[in-house]
Amino acid sequence: MTVAIWVLFTVLLVVWSGVVGIAVAVTRWAAQTLEDSASGKDLPASMSELPAWLTVWIPEDVLPGLQALLHGAAQLIESSLPWVGAAVGWLVPLIWIGWFLVALALLLVAVFCHVMVKRSRVSRHAMAA
Repeated sequence: MTVAIWVLFTVLLVVWSGVVGIAVAVTRWAAQTLEDSASGKDLPASMSELPAWLTVWIPEDVLPGLQALLHGAAQLIESSLPWVGAAVGWLVPLIWIGWFLVALALLLVAVFCHVMVKRSRVSRHAMAA
């Protein structure tokens, strides 16, 4: 049972790390796009151009809708560009802090479950004797 607890912990941690890694990559892409638009490039047009690594994972029928959504969001962001540019600089460290907190919570739950399984085995052996 303890092996199952630690295997589940490892799988959840790997999945969580993958999700956070993707979030960091998308955040960096957005920051680069905002930086490019500050130098004169059209923000709505550049936000509609998703990175090649991301378009591989998005179904073809969803891609036009997502690009339209990003284009509309970029038009809204364009008016508050200085504020958003400063906020994006803080997002990557905040994402990693969030990763750490969730990873720590997963570890604490796994340790708690491990201890409870060990205690139940000890008490079961004590009752049998």
